[in-house]
Amino acid sequence: MDRQDLEILRRVPLFAGLDEPQLGALLRDVSVQDHPKGQLLFQQGDTADCFYVVLGGWVKIFRLTSEGDEAVMGLFARGESLAEAAMFIGGKFPANAEVVEQARLLRVESRPFEKRLHAEPEIAVAMLASLSRRMHYLVD
Repeated sequence: MDRQDLEILRRVPLFAGLDEPQLGALLRDVSVQDHPKGQLLFQQGDTADCFYVVLGGWVKIFRLTSEGDEAVMGLFARGESLAEAAMFIGGKFPANAEVVEQARLLRVESRPFEKRLHAEPEIAVAMLASLSRRMHYLVD
């Protein structure tokens, strides 16, 4: 991960309230991967054992209709995170994720991430504060 990647991560609402040591602690066990256009990251019903941050490219979240058509639920670009809610709930992915344009993604695995939050609860509190500020901003 380079300096530009770190700058992108600092703007992600989930991480925006963390100082550099806290962010570094959370990033110890992550991986950055390049994904080609058309690659499925996960499918509806898969175990939600990770989430992603888009460092470059585009990812879409979609479901298939009963007729077999795609119903796009969201497009995610640089600096946006996806699938963290499913991971935190500890269930299954409620939709599919596909790379729309070649993408560079940060993959955050649930077990090491949650272990770090339990070991350093001040990180979890800083993340909650950051998300709360974001919610207030959106409401205003």
